[in-house]
Amino acid sequence: METKKYRFDEVTINFDKKRIPLSSAQREKRQGTFRYYGAQGVIDHVDDYIFDGTYLLIAEDGENLKSKKQNIAQVVDGQFWVNNHAHIVQGNEQCDTRFLCYLINSMDLSGYVTGSAQPKLSQANLNAVTLSLPTLAEQKRIVEKLEEILPLVDEYGKNEEILSEMNQKLPKQIRQSILQYAVQGKLAEQNPQDEPASELLKRIKTEKEQLIKDGKIKKEKPLPKITKDEIPYDLPQGWEWVRLGNIIKISSGNFLPAEKMNQNGKIPVYGGNGINGYHDEYLIDKPTLIIGRVGFYCGCVHLSKGKAWVTDNAFITQFSKNNIDIKFLQWLLIFSDLGKNDNATAQPVVSGKKIYPLVVPLPPL
Repeated sequence: METKKYRFDEVTINFDKKRIPLSSAQREKRQGTFRYYGAQGVIDHVDDYIFDGTYLLIAEDGENLKSKKQNIAQVVDGQFWVNNHAHIVQGNEQCDTRFLCYLINSMDLSGYVTGSAQPKLSQANLNAVTLSLPTLAEQKRIVEKLEEILPLVDEYGKNEEILSEMNQKLPKQIRQSILQYAVQGKLAEQNPQDEPASELLKRIKTEKEQLIKDGKIKKEKPLPKITKDEIPYDLPQGWEWVRLGNIIKISSGNFLPAEKMNQNGKIPVYGGNGINGYHDEYLIDKPTLIIGRVGFYCGCVHLSKGKAWVTDNAFITQFSKNNIDIKFLQWLLIFSDLGKNDNATAQPVVSGKKIYPLVVPLPPL
């Protein structure tokens, strides 16, 4: 099949200027039967419409541009309203609108998406997307065949999801049980001759006091003592309950917009959910624990291998490497579920204020 390359704006008609956003208060007063679309679909119904026909909506902003948990493009037929969070276009005489929808959803547009905390696909960047198109007649034949077989694929997918969920649920439960056993000191045999964790805490405290004295870190407000009500279970001999803020310190990375990344570089760039690009400069040069700070996956924990850049959407974790094993700390932070209950908010975020008071078990080294 022969194809020809085009810029997106060469084969589409853009109607973004006709979009009209309505606030929730305005929509409340204008409830009706016409669909009101946002970035990822219908978010309300209003009493009027501004579009009538077949159009393609493409998400302009939102986390889904990065995660692609859902398709970012959808064909909409009939009478409807669109706000300013979705681009609205039609294919011209060289491009079938429905074919374009399938094509956009199959492409990797991450290089055109800017922003980490609030990903955005601007009109200028969308227009610059390169498309490989067959003839219009071939596009229509492809759409006809896709619309014939995709319902069958969707039905199969539903059954596959049920099986996949069953396959994943048990291993996840087993993994959580193993983690729980590990941090309760029940996974490995305890050696009563090991130096108790209380001695580690003394050295960590001395080390931190020296760093404060040297001006390398700031003195922080003391954390409250751990109460009996905060202790969920008994620990083996030599272990200690501690607040995370007494054994780690977190600091934000440095802002690095997507357009400033050198994608030809080989140094990984860590954001709120792990590696989100590559660069030719680095902030850290040794294995480091990195905690997602904002976004749906805030609180996720990653261990870098060496040189890396960490954006301001993630935290760099500092701790006493002479007194705490980095791999144990990684699993301890994962088990602590740092982002618990935060990914349901409009802008999920974790901070030292939330992390430092958490009570965790510390074993001998």
